[in-house]
Amino acid sequence: MQDQISTVDGSLQIKVTDLFVKGANGMDFALTRVYDSTMGKDRTYVASGYKNRTEITKEEERFHLGKGWRWDLPYLKTEAGVDYLTIPDVGTYALENNKLQGYPWNNYDFGPVRESRLEQLRNEFGISQAEYELRDYTGGTTTFFSYHGEPLLITNRFGNYISFSWGSSGSLGKTLDFVFVSAGNGELGHYLIFKYDNQQVKVTAYGEAGSEESVTYKKRSVTSYNRTQEVLTEVIDAQGRSTKFDYGIWNSTLFNMVRGYENLTGTDRMIYWGWNDWVQLTSIEHPTKAITQYGFDGLVMRKLGEYAAQQEPRYNSRKVFYSTESQTVGTELKLSYNGDIGESYGTTRNYSVIVNDGLANTTFNYTKAHYGNMVPEVLYKRSADRISLNGSLRETTY
Repeated sequence: MQDQISTVDGSLQIKVTDLFVKGANGMDFALTRVYDSTMGKDRTYVASGYKNRTEITKEEERFHLGKGWRWDLPYLKTEAGVDYLTIPDVGTYALENNKLQGYPWNNYDFGPVRESRLEQLRNEFGISQAEYELRDYTGGTTTFFSYHGEPLLITNRFGNYISFSWGSSGSLGKTLDFVFVSAGNGELGHYLIFKYDNQQVKVTAYGEAGSEESVTYKKRSVTSYNRTQEVLTEVIDAQGRSTKFDYGIWNSTLFNMVRGYENLTGTDRMIYWGWNDWVQLTSIEHPTKAITQYGFDGLVMRKLGEYAAQQEPRYNSRKVFYSTESQTVGTELKLSYNGDIGESYGTTRNYSVIVNDGLANTTFNYTKAHYGNMVPEVLYKRSADRISLNGSLRETTY
């Protein structure tokens, strides 16, 4: 498990690979889940009558892993008339005229599937519903998506591929049901099967020599101010080991998406701004019985645009405890903020974050640059200054 509290914005990201399926020529498939605390809230939008409202996120509807969790897959989504593309290990970018807005390189090419390619997909892979494709010139792969944004197929230049089958499961709606990984050289491919009910997801991988292993993801419902929603509470891995998760709820945090409401205060703000709930991961119990706890320094108000803003919880610590025969041992990482990434919009400004890891204080110095309302703001890390707690060592990197 890889976890990190971002020094950029105080969010929490976790990445865990649970199953691995062997392919050929670089087309192995790792079933990886990602936790992103910034997805721990409902989506905000403006309803008729200039009302701030919330609704379930596209990620919850698509992946069914609980609040804040998703599979680490490429996918498309549309929100408020804007298309967004998520690329694993790269990020999420708005699309305009099939261009990734704010992405600085030219190694991706996105657009509708060509008619000649559609016939090839039908004949070679039995896929007839591909609408969009993403070509990765660095990795040498092409990913095909359905009209609704689900990944259907990933191919490489050697003819190997990974295919994804999407179905439906009762009240859950659309679900990822099957992943097939070609083995190449005429060998039988390997695959994963997903099974769902209201309390859990079970994924079974079938690999080489008839091998079979399963991972179970257990969920429960929590009730917040807005609605009842699901959280991932336990993962039982292929060896039967259990990892448990707990969450805290920040009820009724304020947000605004309506022009003209941004300067409201007092009772007017309480009436006309919207209310959202944040479900945030607070602790993990590992199979070894070690405990990781995450702390917060409260809510911060962040400006999202000229008039849009929202309150967000901000992480400021991570503590890890484990027991030996004679004692309980703990380590702690603490963050303190001088300014915030979202305290202003429309201006270029500096802020910094200090990280105390028990050995040294490291100060990360950032500049957030604004180049126009139609262009994403750009974040630059100017330097990182590390000073040992006893003052004997100082390092600066740029």
